[in-house]
Amino acid sequence: MNDSECATMASNFCSFFFGKVKRIRTSVKNACHGQLFPTIMFSGQSLSSFGTVTSGEVLKLITKLPNKSSPLDVLHTSLLKSCADIFAPIIAHLANLSFKQGRFPTEFKLAQVLPLLKKAGADRSQLVNYRPISNLSTISKLIERLALCRLRPHLLSSGNFNPLQSAYRNGHSTECIALCFRQYLQINRQLTANNRCLLGYILSFQYHQPQYTVAETV
Repeated sequence: MNDSECATMASNFCSFFFGKVKRIRTSVKNACHGQLFPTIMFSGQSLSSFGTVTSGEVLKLITKLPNKSSPLDVLHTSLLKSCADIFAPIIAHLANLSFKQGRFPTEFKLAQVLPLLKKAGADRSQLVNYRPISNLSTISKLIERLALCRLRPHLLSSGNFNPLQSAYRNGHSTECIALCFRQYLQINRQLTANNRCLLGYILSFQYHQPQYTVAETV
């Protein structure tokens, strides 16, 4: 495959994944009759700033990194880990600047998107048989985890936090919430037709297309 064919393939994948996200967001919005999220007043303590990142905190995260790197990394992860005591203060300073200024470096927003077949043996010529895997740089992942460590306690302590939230929580999974929906449908026999349709749609959506839930513009 020459450079021109590779460029065409990359463009086709980009258009397909972008269009897929747009169509799903539109269908979910229509299923919710134009209101995706109800207006709920926030309850709990306000979060005006993130706590200071320390070198020790970064050092612990670096030592737990898997020994794999992103093509976007300037340094291989193995080198970063072997010199963790040197790079930890630098990354901590970068994270503190990012949190203080409320800005995330543009370079760290870039990712290598790799299309992977959903199932072995699927037709490789059909774009629908692929799912996008975004490979971010290691430093961007570290800063993301540092932000999450500060954001998670605030979210969990709020009265607005839904105990049924399962995705991206330790000890929970997307299968957990899918089973909750199924149980709710079985127990509650008084649901209206519209609510049954919506819950059934969400249940199907959860199982088949979880990778498309992020908006195309962030």
